[in-house]
Amino acid sequence: MTDSVFSVDGDAAPLGVLAGVCREAGAPLVVDDAHGLGVLGEGGRGALAAAGLAGGEGIVATLTLSKSLGSQGGAVLGPARVVRHLVNTARTFIFDTGLAPAAVAGPWARCGCCAANPNARRGSGTSPWSSTGGWWRPV
Repeated sequence: MTDSVFSVDGDAAPLGVLAGVCREAGAPLVVDDAHGLGVLGEGGRGALAAAGLAGGEGIVATLTLSKSLGSQGGAVLGPARVVRHLVNTARTFIFDTGLAPAAVAGPWARCGCCAANPNARRGSGTSPWSSTGGWWRPV
């Protein structure tokens, strides 16, 4: 289990290496892609997509709708047997209220925007948080 991108320093996990180790051990690789979704991979599809691992056997991704997608809630993506297990046994999921339609429609539309405009998320470099402009500079 790992983060895809570590939020404090922005380091990316070596997902290809970790996937290989997990494959050799017969273990799943669970990746929290909260900081990769919307930023990494073609169209912002996330770190697992960027590493060529999205949808792979033994790969489970957790993600949040509250970071780059600007909503609330989250998702677990993985093999059908894993999702079925969570749906049937995760008490916090079973006794939770479903998301409001607007909380789902917003991220759905944002994913469409990312797919249609894959370079829009890269920006022009004039943002205050850009490493090439504004007040923030990496040290």
